[in-house]
Amino acid sequence: MRALVLMSVVLLAGAALADDAPMLPSPSSDSVVAEGLDAAVLGTSAASASATSPSAADAGSAPLELYLRLGTRWITDPRFDALADSDTLFRPEIGVGYAPGWLDDRLTLELGYAVSSVSTSLFDVMQSSFTLHAIQGAAAYAIPVHRFGTVTARAGASLLFASVSLEEDGAYSNRPPLSGADTLFGLQGVLGYELALPLEVGGAPSGPRLGLSAEAGYEVVPTHANFDDVRRDVKDPTSPRRIPASPVDAGRLDLSGWILRFGGSLRF
Repeated sequence: MRALVLMSVVLLAGAALADDAPMLPSPSSDSVVAEGLDAAVLGTSAASASATSPSAADAGSAPLELYLRLGTRWITDPRFDALADSDTLFRPEIGVGYAPGWLDDRLTLELGYAVSSVSTSLFDVMQSSFTLHAIQGAAAYAIPVHRFGTVTARAGASLLFASVSLEEDGAYSNRPPLSGADTLFGLQGVLGYELALPLEVGGAPSGPRLGLSAEAGYEVVPTHANFDDVRRDVKDPTSPRRIPASPVDAGRLDLSGWILRFGGSLRF
């Protein structure tokens, strides 16, 4: 009897202790869904940070550009035949460009310098030469056509410095040449294609690259170059002039013409 009572007391004490023990919460379906959404958000944020980091393939665009373009310009004015053996004017151009990414990623602002010089013989009695310097600014807009190629539209304005020189041959070759100059303003429109070659293996076209381009267009010069005041160039001002020097009207010249050029650029 005593053994039965003792066993009952032990069972009751065990049940009481079991009721006082803290219960561990079981995971609910809502908490599982919330944890899954948090993990997905963290994963998306990490992927986005990796894609926009400087080490990504398409990051690190190159805003500065150095370029060299070699081109030919056709001048259709027949009076140009008195200054050159052909209607073409070879015109190399060097310059620098800057791409303001805050304005437009496809836009490049350029500032360049070009020079051309030709000469010919007039009836074997006189040598004529013509020189054209140009300082020009332009805005180029690139339209991608595939990963490494773009079609570029370029519009610009030029400040032109034209000069002509006439030098006598034969018995009068010791005389100073006749020379004249004029300053003009030109407008230029060009359409071309550029192939961009990344400088790094696996690099993006927007990063450091070498560009090869071909383009064609037209430059219009609203006013003609005026050489109505061509004078003899006397280099020694102390030398007396026996005959007063008078100006010579060498005429006017239309410098408008078509442009075809090829170039290379380094963007970094």
